[in-house]
Amino acid sequence: MSNCRPFIRDIAQVEKSLRLRGETDTIRSHVMYKILVVDDEFRVCKMLEKFINKSGLDLQVIASVNNGKDAFEIISKESPDIVVTDIRMPIFDGIELVKRVRAAGNNCDFIFISGYREFEYAHSAISYGVRHYLLKPINKQDFLNSLTKIIQSLDCAENAGGSSDKPHNVLPSATLGIRHSLLKALCRNDGITLTSIEECNRRFLYAFREGRFQVFTGVLDSGNERTDYLSSTLAGAMDNIIHILNKFYAGRLFEKEYYIEDRLLFWLINYDPQNTDLENSVAHVFGEINQMLDRQGDLRFSLAVSPPAKCIQELPGAAALAADALKCRIRIGNGRIIFADTLSYPDAPLAPMQAETVIKYLEADDMEALLTAFGRLLEQSRRQTLHPKYKIDILLTLYKTLEDYVSKYSYLNEVNTDALYKVILTAKTEQSMDSAFMDTLSGLLSHIVSAKQNVDMLPIKNAKEYISAHIDKPLTLLDVADHVHLTPNYFSTLFKNETGSNYLDYLIALRIEKAKELLLTELPLSEVCKRVGYPDVKYFSKIFKKKVGLKPLDYKKFHHSL
Repeated sequence: MSNCRPFIRDIAQVEKSLRLRGETDTIRSHVMYKILVVDDEFRVCKMLEKFINKSGLDLQVIASVNNGKDAFEIISKESPDIVVTDIRMPIFDGIELVKRVRAAGNNCDFIFISGYREFEYAHSAISYGVRHYLLKPINKQDFLNSLTKIIQSLDCAENAGGSSDKPHNVLPSATLGIRHSLLKALCRNDGITLTSIEECNRRFLYAFREGRFQVFTGVLDSGNERTDYLSSTLAGAMDNIIHILNKFYAGRLFEKEYYIEDRLLFWLINYDPQNTDLENSVAHVFGEINQMLDRQGDLRFSLAVSPPAKCIQELPGAAALAADALKCRIRIGNGRIIFADTLSYPDAPLAPMQAETVIKYLEADDMEALLTAFGRLLEQSRRQTLHPKYKIDILLTLYKTLEDYVSKYSYLNEVNTDALYKVILTAKTEQSMDSAFMDTLSGLLSHIVSAKQNVDMLPIKNAKEYISAHIDKPLTLLDVADHVHLTPNYFSTLFKNETGSNYLDYLIALRIEKAKELLLTELPLSEVCKRVGYPDVKYFSKIFKKKVGLKPLDYKKFHHSL
């Protein structure tokens, strides 16, 4: 059994715990399903356990482990119904885990968690029947939705006669996750590069052909500023918009995909360049959409249309133009169609806040200063009557910086940076956007501070254990911070808060105390030095005398004479 990280629960402990609760493979309550969590980050495991335990779903976490080998042993012994696993892990990864589980004849459901750029892993997972695939950072609601679907499937299997065998064909939820990752990267201008149609089809599971590509971005609003529609009403309206688009383009495209995020719609089409009527008929379908919305109530749909991209390599640029066009809606007006190639933009006289500056405020927990500095930047933009494209770019730059910062720390996973993104792109006026953005930003920063305060000192405990176990090695602050997955600055702050001393003073004091113990043995001085991380005897003697008041050998003689 591996002992790579301290949070692994020993398999014997798991078995004992299950026996104490009277749970065996032959007893199925038909109420509680067993779930195993696998991730090489302790905090991610704890976060997922928290999501599960507070979900109210009929689930029981039987263990959390940090690598595929330990997970396979538990799966073999306890036969969980669901396994939630990261793809990249030590010893052997998630792909090897599902491969071995399937080879052993176990058909438990898997939820795979992956980064945006781990497409090769995701494809392999799908080939082994992985039915649910989630992108990092983990969205709590998406995670719970996947669990709910699996439970419904398990309940249906039980009601149909108790068979736990599940087909391993590719299911839409996993495939859509990969396809949607392309749309997200395009519409959020994540700097994605597409080199060829073949490569894009392979990575993102599309069936694109040589031809034209076009991107539409839209947002659904209430026509009345004071009208507050129920989310179910907006979702129903968005479903009708998709129905109209699907009906209009049926049989006329090589490929299409859409992605809905709250009131935002991203739509991508690939078509034959000879089919020129498609480019000329966008206004017709837009009119049909707004006629439908008029019948449903006081709703408006704004649509930004990119110029056609002549090849896959031009698609990211076309998507960026559509995104920029949608930004102009807050000045042009809602309920309109905006063609990106008809717009021009003046030079930007105001630069966004630098990411380094934002991170400095965040690391120092100086949220008030960050809010004040950003508020001044917004006020300056209003005085200059900044073009809405550049105004929104400033907001999106801060959003992206916060998103990157939050994604680095699993204990911040419940901080919803997407709320900022939605405020930016769904506000109907510049004034309402500024106000809503600052309010949302303030709440988000408070959440970050709270999460930092609530996170326990386990990283520092692990750091101290790591230092003690490797005291004979050259231990830099960066080495230890990396071991506990914290930035050096944040680790240094936490370490001093917990221990009362800075890292270097703590390390020296620990080495001196260890040296005192070893000096009372028969070990030669040179060996004592090596065992406490000082290969240079002369330097060690200097440090020892400074801290203790005696040279090492004098200390040894003094205590032997007692």
